[in-house]
Amino acid sequence: MRRQEDIDCKLQRVRRFLQEKELAGAFFMSRASFAWITSGGDNHVPSSSEQGEAGVLVTPSDYIVVTNNIEAPRLMAEEFVGVDAVWMEYSWHEQLVDVLSRAAELEKIASDVPIAGCRYMPHELAALRFTLTALEVERIRELGAAAARITEEICFGLKPGVTEREVAAGLNAALMKHGLDPTVTLVAHDERIARFRHPIPTDKPLQRHSMVISCARRYGLIVALTRIVHLGPAPDSLLALHERVAQIDSVMMDASRIGTPYRDVLRRGMEAYAEAGYGNEWRLHHQGGPLGYANRDVLVTPATSGLIQDGQALAWNPSITGSKSEDTILAEETGPTILTRGGGHWPMIECCVQERIYARPAILQL
Repeated sequence: MRRQEDIDCKLQRVRRFLQEKELAGAFFMSRASFAWITSGGDNHVPSSSEQGEAGVLVTPSDYIVVTNNIEAPRLMAEEFVGVDAVWMEYSWHEQLVDVLSRAAELEKIASDVPIAGCRYMPHELAALRFTLTALEVERIRELGAAAARITEEICFGLKPGVTEREVAAGLNAALMKHGLDPTVTLVAHDERIARFRHPIPTDKPLQRHSMVISCARRYGLIVALTRIVHLGPAPDSLLALHERVAQIDSVMMDASRIGTPYRDVLRRGMEAYAEAGYGNEWRLHHQGGPLGYANRDVLVTPATSGLIQDGQALAWNPSITGSKSEDTILAEETGPTILTRGGGHWPMIECCVQERIYARPAILQL
């Protein structure tokens, strides 16, 4: 019942959008938007594609699942149990555009994937999902705790000689075992931490120092986090560097208040970089932004428009060459809440921003 109520809440948003834009329908076929409009459904087959194999067409009166005869049996049996929907099934060799044209005038259908004749409006449709529903907030809280616990358990088990690929494989297997889908897994050992902001795992063995980055998904929702490990006592210079990054992260978290422009959070982060003595480091990697059903809905730049919504998830990821700080937060009336907290065993740094304390993950010294 709660899932249907969640879908009904989203249908109200979509139908207001249709009325405002004078549209006859909105078609959701990307994996992210399909998961959103179905309250956790999965329409993918190849994991390499962000476009799914089925879609949902929302009209002023109907909620229509549009799918071919290959996907329909699984979707009916596993993805739409207890969901009120109209089904439009077509033969696998038919063209989707012809099927949609039977439901509404193509030029009056907004689509989140390119379809000939339809209005391609991915950003406008994605914005409908930025404010999480009550059910989504429950789900992302549980997801954040699970993703952090699993990632940290993998980090606690790191040993000399383990390769980056082995760490990534272990993390991905652990996530999937617990019902989470890894969407981004990056691992850097030793000198690769400072060399590459996006360290795709390699066969490099661990000597002393490792950084593990994870984005994990469940019910379509995604959280992001980064953890850093040092085998043996870490150098004072590295600890000091990481504390500066954690402080920048805390400043950006503190600035993430409802109604605040995204770019104002970035501006506060840029100021914090300068105060730490690393004024140009923000230019070397994006600083993150809002997320939910995508690894990032927006990568915030100084020119980005838009305001933080009530109940919106965000993940900022400031970095100074050699270190990084990243967790997922939720914007709430009382201020930002950190979602990716593990089991309480990870060492923490207390960062103070405007008399508010933010507990940020320290470097784990094994």
